[in-house]
Amino acid sequence: MFTAACGPEADVTLSSLASPKPPVAPANVSGRVADASTGADIVGATLSMEAAPVETYTGTIFPPPVTDTSDANGLFDLLEVRASGSALLRVTAPGYMDAYVVVNAVSSFTAYVLVEMLPVAATTSVDLAAGGTATVPGSSGQVTIPGNSVEQEDGGAATGPLTVSTTPINMSQELNAAPGDFTNAAGEPLETWGGFTVTAVDATGADAQLAAGQTATIRIPYSTRTTTAAPANLALYYFDTETGKWVDSGATAALGGTAPNQYYEGVIDRFGTWMAGTEVTPVSYVRGCVENEVGGARVANVRVSAEGIDYSGISSAITDSSGSFRVAVKADSSLIVNGGLGNYLTNTLATSAPAAAGAETVMSECLVLAALSGAPRITLTWGESPSDNDSHLFAPDGTHVLWSSKGSLITDPYAALDVDDTTGYGPEVITLRRLMVGTYTYGVRNFGQDSNPGITDSPTIVELRRGLEVQRFRPGPGENAPTTEWWTVFQMVVDAQCNVTVTELNVWGDGGDSGPDVPVRPAPVARTYCTPP
Repeated sequence: MFTAACGPEADVTLSSLASPKPPVAPANVSGRVADASTGADIVGATLSMEAAPVETYTGTIFPPPVTDTSDANGLFDLLEVRASGSALLRVTAPGYMDAYVVVNAVSSFTAYVLVEMLPVAATTSVDLAAGGTATVPGSSGQVTIPGNSVEQEDGGAATGPLTVSTTPINMSQELNAAPGDFTNAAGEPLETWGGFTVTAVDATGADAQLAAGQTATIRIPYSTRTTTAAPANLALYYFDTETGKWVDSGATAALGGTAPNQYYEGVIDRFGTWMAGTEVTPVSYVRGCVENEVGGARVANVRVSAEGIDYSGISSAITDSSGSFRVAVKADSSLIVNGGLGNYLTNTLATSAPAAAGAETVMSECLVLAALSGAPRITLTWGESPSDNDSHLFAPDGTHVLWSSKGSLITDPYAALDVDDTTGYGPEVITLRRLMVGTYTYGVRNFGQDSNPGITDSPTIVELRRGLEVQRFRPGPGENAPTTEWWTVFQMVVDAQCNVTVTELNVWGDGGDSGPDVPVRPAPVARTYCTPP
C-alpha cells in the first residue's frame, strides 16, 4: 500500500489531489432558440459547446461537449462551458439550417443568447448517378451537383437518391442569422454580398459530402446593403464549423443575372454555408466606451458589435479593463454600434467611420449597459426601395419619437431612435430604457410616398425584441401606395408592474406630412413609469 505522507499534518491525500477542478472558472450560457423568420419558439433544438477543462493530479482533462435541448418555450441552459472569450455555440433543429453563434463566454458569467435559425428554404431529390440541380423557388439561388460526385461524410459509399437542402441568406436583413462573426482566420473583418447554405443526406439518412477532388456549381443570390455598384467578381468563402471562421476557398464567383435576380456563380469543393465577399478594405476604426446604467462605472468584457448601415458586415471587439473598445470597420461607412454582457444589453448608437485608412472615430458618448429585460428594442429593415421608410413611436403620454425628434435614453421619454436612414435597407433602431404605463403605438411611414415598390412589396421587417423574446412583423394586405403612406404595426400595453402585452395591428392609413393622424393611436395619458416587482 502506498502512502503519500505520514504524521498528523498529512491530511492531503492522492484522492483529494485527483479531484477535478477547473483551471479557470467556467462560464454558463442560457438563452432561447427562435425562428429567424417569425420569432416563434423552436422546440427540441440541440445545442452544444466546449466543456470547461478540468485539472487533475495526472493532468488536464477535456470533457465531452456540454449539450442541451430547447424546451417547450425554446429555452436552454448550458452549464460549465469553457470560458474562452469568443466561444462557438452549435445549434441544430429539424427543418432549419444549422446555426453557429459566437458567444462571449466570460468566466463566472452567464451569457444570455437569442439564437435565430433560418428555416430550410427548399429540399430537392437529386439522382446520385446522374446528378442534378437543386433550386430555391422564387430565388436565383441554386446548386448543380455532377453525377457520381458525392459520398457519405465519413467516406463511405453514398446511397441514392440524395436529398439536397438549400437556403439563401439575405445579407441585407439576416446578418444575425448568418453563422459566425464575419471574420476570417486572421480576425480580419469581411464584407458580404450574399450567402447560401447547401447540405445533403443520402437515402439512408447519412450526411453526404462532395468526394475528394469533386466540385459543384453554386449560385448565391445577390443581397447587400452596399449602395455602390456590384463587383464583377468576388471571393468565395466557406464557413468552418470547427473554428467558427470564414475561410477563403481560393475560388471566385462571377456576377450574373439581371436585377432584381442577380447572383454570384462559382465552383465549390464542399457542401456547407458559403458567401460571396471580400476582406474589408480600407479599414478604419471606431473607438468608444461602455458604462453601467447604475452608477456610470465603466464595464470590462462587453462584446461590442459595429454593424454596417451602408454595407453588409458586422465587426466586434471586447472592452478592456477600462471599459474601452476599438473595433475595425469599413472606412468611410455608416454604422450602428451596440453591445452585451451576460444578462445585460447596451443601447444602440449611430456613428460614421473615417475615410482615411487606419484613422479613428471616437464616439461622443458611452454605450450604456442595462438589464436585458428592461431594454425593448425595435428594429426596422427593408429593401433598396422605398429609399426612406421611417420609424415612429408614440409613447403613452403622446411623446413622438421620430427622425426629427429622436428622444433620449437618460431623460424623458427614455426612448430614442439611433439613426434616420434615407438610402434604403435600414436598420433603424428605437431603444426603450424605461417603460411608461399605458399604450405605445409603433408605425412605419413611407416618407417619400414611393409606390414602386411600396412598403408591402419591399422586404420590410419590424422586429420587437424584449429580453430573449422576439416578435417579427411583416406588412399585411391593405396598402394602396402612395395614398396609404402609414403602416401601423403594433401596440404595446404596459401595466404598473411592467408587464407587457403586444398586439399586432397591421392598419394602413394616410398620416399626413407631420404624422399626427396615425390610425388607432390612443389619446395621451399622464406620464407614469412602471416599476417591476
